Amino acid sequence: MSKFSPVALVPQYLQAFQCIGPACPETCCSGWRVTIDKATYKKMQAIREEPLRQRVVAHLVREEAQDPAAWAHLQMQANGDCGFLDADRLCSIQKQLGAGALSDTCNHYPRHFQQVDGEHRVHATLSCPEAARLALTDPQAMRASPVTLDAFANAGELPPLITWNDSAAAPKVSHLGGRVLHDLLIHLIQSPEHDTFDALALALMLVRRVNAHLQELASRPADAVGTREQRLQALSELFSRFMDAQHNAALLDVVRGLDTGERLAPDLLRSVSQMIWQRRLTRSARDMLQDVVAGLKLDDPDPQVARDIWDRTRLARWPDWEARHGHLLRNYLVNSLELALPARHFGTPQALEDACLDLLIRAALIRYWAIGQMALHGDAFGETHAVRTVYALSRSIEHDRRFMAGVLQALEQQGIRSLATGLVLIR
Repeated sequence: MSKFSPVALVPQYLQAFQCIGPACPETCCSGWRVTIDKATYKKMQAIREEPLRQRVVAHLVREEAQDPAAWAHLQMQANGDCGFLDADRLCSIQKQLGAGALSDTCNHYPRHFQQVDGEHRVHATLSCPEAARLALTDPQAMRASPVTLDAFANAGELPPLITWNDSAAAPKVSHLGGRVLHDLLIHLIQSPEHDTFDALALALMLVRRVNAHLQELASRPADAVGTREQRLQALSELFSRFMDAQHNAALLDVVRGLDTGERLAPDLLRSVSQMIWQRRLTRSARDMLQDVVAGLKLDDPDPQVARDIWDRTRLARWPDWEARHGHLLRNYLVNSLELALPARHFGTPQALEDACLDLLIRAALIRYWAIGQMALHGDAFGETHAVRTVYALSRSIEHDRRFMAGVLQALEQQGIRSLATGLVLIR
């Protein structure tokens, strides 16, 4: 620690986090692509000690792009393990050369660093089982407070950040609107006035209204858009409606009255689950999905069997679970919003819509998989199952942007790539 060590807002769960090593049900050295920054690449190329040198030659692969934060990657072994994982399931680089020789990806996992209007923030990806347990099981886990980051002598040592800044004396309307949208989305998710999926429906409707408003402004002649103050006032009025309980209750009544179809949601979630099943999965992810298959009888040739079990279990078991454990999914959603900052895309309708649809699909998958396990385990389904469901989902798809891009492309080919589809999935 130095007097120049940066201070960041850190949620309660991450302040309590410590790697549990061999006690972890997973290893962070298997199952995904590990990106290597340029500085670490040079360090690894300079290694001469054996057998590390042989492993560097075999597994360190240079990228074609010239991005210093993603200069290379580690080629995994056939079983998905990192090539530097030794017989004791420990990192041979750290064991021989110390933590200072690790890449940013490995050294800081599961932490994720940001700077928002000059303020440093740190959250964790919930692909880490211990981070997921701490973040999901405590209703107060997402409360953040300032923490001095002792591992860094100054802010310049922080790893590559997601930045969302506008330091102008008069920030752009799109930046101010995005910041308010971000805070309002989190407020809706955390509000105790609604269950999680009603809150998601309101968040979806908010994003749709924002996009419609901005598209209407874009269609006007330049001299009819209004002054900066007028545009901010219009946005303020739009946002304030979603702070009004009566407005939200009426909107939810409309949503509940929509015919969302009986088959689309379970069939679409089943299709996405099958896409995930084809991926290289960790043992816990495969075990969890096998429970879902068994619970919903997804191997039955008649798809109506799975639909009936899904619908019956969703009505019989999910409401009580949500009432007792609603903070698990809420915390996941808030953490996801803090990690991805989708409101950064304010003013770019398709990007904002896709970011929100991504989140809606993941929330719907978590519920679908949880209901499948409820159907199998009955009253024995508990928090441990729910936490495993979240970190299995995160490990399986959240570290590969190409996967959800492929899902969205498949939806587009079917003509259903829209927030309306998200609404169907969460009803």
